[in-house]
Amino acid sequence: MDQGLAAFYAGIGALFGAILTALAGYLGARHTAKSAVDAAAKQVAAQAANELTHWIRQERRQVYREVLTQARSLIRTNSDVKLAAVRLHLTDSDVAVLHDQSWGLALACTDVETLGGEEVTRAATELATAALRMAGATNGLTGQMAVSSTNDRDRVLTRLGEIETDLAQAADELQAASRRELLGTTG
Repeated sequence: MDQGLAAFYAGIGALFGAILTALAGYLGARHTAKSAVDAAAKQVAAQAANELTHWIRQERRQVYREVLTQARSLIRTNSDVKLAAVRLHLTDSDVAVLHDQSWGLALACTDVETLGGEEVTRAATELATAALRMAGATNGLTGQMAVSSTNDRDRVLTRLGEIETDLAQAADELQAASRRELLGTTG
């Protein structure tokens, strides 16, 4: 009976050992699975943050490029309008194009403000202000004025030239600020 009792206790010990081993295995597997899930969740969150950062950067690059292209186009149009006025070939449609491009640039600058970048937003605001001043200056210029009133024409052309200079400086500053924003460098 001692042997039977010993075998019984050995069996119970083996059973408890098996249960403890299974429990330890279960807890270990559960911990490993939880760690794997946590690591995967962190990786997915980091990937999502990287994707968002990349998307914002791409959108900013596109908007900055579009605004700068419009600014350069407006500067060329303004130069063409001034030259046409000096040559007495200015038409009301030339003035209308300049006016419309000025407003278009001012509106495009709001896209820059939407996507942010504090320095870029400030530069876009200055560019929009110059564009609106140009739109306002076109109110005093007509095709008829180019042939009828030399003093008024010269005054308006001088004003357009001053605004064109401001516009070019603001566009240069926006370009520099957008470059710094996109490359992640500071002033």
